[in-house]
Amino acid sequence: MGQAVVGARLAWGRPPRLDGVILSHGDADHSGGLPWVTGMFSVGRFLFSGDMPGGRTGERLARALEQGNVTQEVVAAGDRVDIGHGAVFQVLHPARNFGCHDANERSLVLRLVRNGHGLVLLPGDVEQVGIRALLASGCGMESDVLILPHHGSGSSLNRDFLVEVAPNVALCSCGYLNRFGFPAEEVVRTCANLDIPLHVTSGEGGVIAVWEGKDSGVRVVSGTGCITHLNSFLDRFSLLEQVQSSWDDLFSRKPDS
Repeated sequence: MGQAVVGARLAWGRPPRLDGVILSHGDADHSGGLPWVTGMFSVGRFLFSGDMPGGRTGERLARALEQGNVTQEVVAAGDRVDIGHGAVFQVLHPARNFGCHDANERSLVLRLVRNGHGLVLLPGDVEQVGIRALLASGCGMESDVLILPHHGSGSSLNRDFLVEVAPNVALCSCGYLNRFGFPAEEVVRTCANLDIPLHVTSGEGGVIAVWEGKDSGVRVVSGTGCITHLNSFLDRFSLLEQVQSSWDDLFSRKPDS
């Protein structure tokens, strides 16, 4: 994914250079593509909660960061990452004394703010323990866009959290026909009950949030859709099967005696 999708998209029409990379947590679906990206791109800084992925992915990532001489920074709740032009990432979670050791619950939760206005809340895979800690902290979470925690899993559904964030739109990042059934039906239903429009990448493809002016609000632009591309592929594959079948029939016939 890092090489075929993320890296290709980031380098389209621009040099392979990143001011910074932020790792939410070490799970493979969040970290697996990072070794390639950090190894092939010029990266200014690498921010994480202190928890690195294990196994071969962790080894490759550590090697890429060392070889690229990338500055590594551990961040926690209360920290701010200034990215310029009035934009800041506020680190909302985990606190430095957060006691839970579950990787999902320790996901970095970031709020992108520009000139004091909350644009996007990125909660990683945080679930109920982390969400309750966020709500108890009293940190401001209101944002135009919410990336649904844990890909829209029911284990991360918390109505109070959705009300606190009060997003104009929610985005769910999940794969087509994923084996977990994301987004969960109860998550989709709760978003609808709260009048939160929901866009899901498994059905819409790439999704882009656009802010066109100070008071214009957010506009979501969807891709042509994974399903459309898959159906097109399946149609072509079916056609190839028909051609192959006709070809086999032609050459399997015995000549007339």
